Amino acid sequence: MKTFQLDECINSKRLAAACNAAHKCNTHRFPKKMKGKGIKDPVVLKEFFSAGKAIVTNDAAMLCDHVVDIPELHPGLLFVVFSPECKHELSDEASAGILNSLKQRVPTWNQIPCDNSVIVITEKDIEILHKRGERLDRDLYAEYGDEEIAGLVTNALIRNAKRGS
Repeated sequence: MKTFQLDECINSKRLAAACNAAHKCNTHRFPKKMKGKGIKDPVVLKEFFSAGKAIVTNDAAMLCDHVVDIPELHPGLLFVVFSPECKHELSDEASAGILNSLKQRVPTWNQIPCDNSVIVITEKDIEILHKRGERLDRDLYAEYGDEEIAGLVTNALIRNAKRGS
């Protein structure tokens, strides 16, 4: 079963409990020993990736500011964010709604490896990228209205999981 690590920005007790109650993944909250310490993103990435955990965050700035700190091979990095045109506040409930929306469209999400993928999900679309050198390359962009989204997402994630093997 895949283990997902919530970072400090999305450290919701309800979100973690709901994910764990579904018995499709293990979801860990941000460790108390690290909370409120101002630990920088590069340290968070290294700490959780080295423990084999995929990271879930809504810290969109990490995607821009710390591309260099994302290794090419990693357990997965998932950004739960609103699209740029959406002006709502990203609450815990909104984050859970975005995750649930993806889970409904890709019912086998928990069986698909997310290794080596940087996944950006919003209320309307998904983007899957992988790290190559100093940049992120896009593997997939799909809007939720696409009837083939489950297959497209599955294929892109499997392709990325095979990178480096």
